[in-house]
Amino acid sequence: MHIDLIIDVVCPWCYLGKKQLDAALAQAGGNHTVSIRPFQLGPDLPAEGIDRSDYYRKKFGNSAELLATRDHLAMVGETYGISFDWREGVTLANTLDAHRVIRWAGGAGVASAVADGIMEAYFTKGAFLGDRDLLARLAGDHGMDAALVRSLLETDKDVEAVKVEVQQAANMGVQGVPATILDHAAILSGAQEPAVIIQAMSEVAQYQTAQGPAGQLPKS
Repeated sequence: MHIDLIIDVVCPWCYLGKKQLDAALAQAGGNHTVSIRPFQLGPDLPAEGIDRSDYYRKKFGNSAELLATRDHLAMVGETYGISFDWREGVTLANTLDAHRVIRWAGGAGVASAVADGIMEAYFTKGAFLGDRDLLARLAGDHGMDAALVRSLLETDKDVEAVKVEVQQAANMGVQGVPATILDHAAILSGAQEPAVIIQAMSEVAQYQTAQGPAGQLPKS
């Protein structure tokens, strides 16, 4: 089965959802492929980024609901090896460059690992994902040519391609992430427990057997 996982790397639910999908695939077994596809929650953020705490205070306020959500993420995240850190002083980046790196990682067969590395750096270490040296180093950690990645980040390579994919997701009706598309036939919205994902995969497989595959997403 082919799976498209649509994420933004500064979305905590996406990091959790990615880990849950990984766990589901490990439990389900079989031959499955995953494409990491981009989404931008803040496409208009400046290249230098903005203070994360200020951004969330303006967007959500210091609400009890926000604090409860963070507590819930911390609790569930521990189950999947995530140690969310909500420290002050973190700069929220425009994620276009990060998505470009993940796209290139896909060509090298390491998109999943690079996406994990990028989200881990942000959510557990407070790293600024607009730092191109950091992005190149994270790519190099997973076998990519860090110097080449760093040089490509200084160009406009695949800027438009990433933006097109983001728009494609919007055209499909994706308004929030993560969104998990199973074999071009069904979409799971939000972070889902492995059991839910496995059940959905089984239902899609049964449907495909009975009805044949549904229409396909555009290929990048």
